[in-house]
Amino acid sequence: MDKKAVGTVNDGLTKVYDRAGISYFVYKYRGHNMIPIPVVAENLGKLNSLTIRTDDVLICSYPGTGSHWLFEMTNMILKEKSERISTIKEDHMLEISRPEMLDAIDSPRLLHTHLPPDIIPEGLLKDHKILYLTRNPKAAFVSYFRHMAALDEYGYRGTLENYLEKLMNGEVVGGQFFEYTHEIWRLIKDNPNAIVITYEEMKKVPFEVVSRIAKLLGKSISNQLAENIIDMCSFEKMTSEKSTESSNFTKELFRDNGSFYHNGQIATWKKWLTVEQSERIDACIQSQLIDQGINLNF
Repeated sequence: MDKKAVGTVNDGLTKVYDRAGISYFVYKYRGHNMIPIPVVAENLGKLNSLTIRTDDVLICSYPGTGSHWLFEMTNMILKEKSERISTIKEDHMLEISRPEMLDAIDSPRLLHTHLPPDIIPEGLLKDHKILYLTRNPKAAFVSYFRHMAALDEYGYRGTLENYLEKLMNGEVVGGQFFEYTHEIWRLIKDNPNAIVITYEEMKKVPFEVVSRIAKLLGKSISNQLAENIIDMCSFEKMTSEKSTESSNFTKELFRDNGSFYHNGQIATWKKWLTVEQSERIDACIQSQLIDQGINLNF
């Protein structure tokens, strides 16, 4: 391939090429790869103007780890009701929603971001409740690839094999999974106001997850309410009842009725990854997480 691996398009919008010459965009900001939609470039410079409230709650996650699910669940716990809110996760995202829109959200306000800690407003990281959502990177990478395949103008039309190389090298929005994990881990590991939640836990022990979130947020959740929340946040009900469209994130961003909802299972990656790819990621989990004292119970 005689094309450069990366070529700047304009004002930080950068085109990244895979080894087959197929490209996709990222938006470069302070050395990080961001979502390449205009509103993100517009918002990042305004983040420090966001008014931080004492009862703000923040979800941090790498793309493809199940944040729509956790967002819905946590909102119900915050409100102590098994009822949907009309807004979607993207309306509460630091990088996607304009500061004035975030300011209009009622308290207690649940915010979400894929941003690395050094871009998140410092006030949100001090004395605020933080939920860090993560997932087996094998599943996260497959989900991320499917996200990109579903997007239209800003999506990717290549193969999982080639995109996996970009994921492993961090040449995607959100950067490298393991580097992001280390950055967030340093932020929360000794923080009594933060908890780690995995997608796998949400699937296997949802009642325990609801209870842990409620405890962190100081909410009294009855067993019946917890069960109702779990039911309302089931994959079947989320996909049939919860919109994925808002003024910030419209259907036009997707191709062929694409969506960020896939199938809500833990081990779908086994149908997508080869044994060699799986073992390569296993080696990274061992060397970059477990051997360094980060055991996230995927």
